[in-house]
Amino acid sequence: MTLGNRILELRAQAGLSQEEFGERFDTTRQTVSKWELGLAVPELSKIVAMARMFGVTTDSIISDGISTFDGEFDRFVCGVYKKRDLVAVETERVAITYEQDADGNILTSRLYVGFEKNKRLRGIVSFDVGKKRALYAYSDDGGRAEANSSLS
Repeated sequence: MTLGNRILELRAQAGLSQEEFGERFDTTRQTVSKWELGLAVPELSKIVAMARMFGVTTDSIISDGISTFDGEFDRFVCGVYKKRDLVAVETERVAITYEQDADGNILTSRLYVGFEKNKRLRGIVSFDVGKKRALYAYSDDGGRAEANSSLS
């Protein structure tokens, strides 16, 4: 999906005309038309404003993947960080990491909760592809823990 197609999709889902959409982003109907046709690209600040307005990530607007979030939010902040063997998705209150070992045999996901920089590890799942076995450990708000392994 192109950037223009994604903008068109967001606008249509909101039930806005090109003119109404343009007004929300301080631009003209003609400019919105150019964005949707791929003849122009919106400024980064407008893409960020679109993400906030529609509750989606900026990545979902500018790249092929679409990531939307159900529900209403007062504020949405999300960062996606990627390394070769690790992906981390972080919001103000939650962070989730996905990683694999060098051979791709062990896939591990960790869940951290807390506000901003004070996140605590709350759960971990490690899946062994070869053995088809998942090891997990997690704790809840009351400090109760459950595990089928002593993962660290």
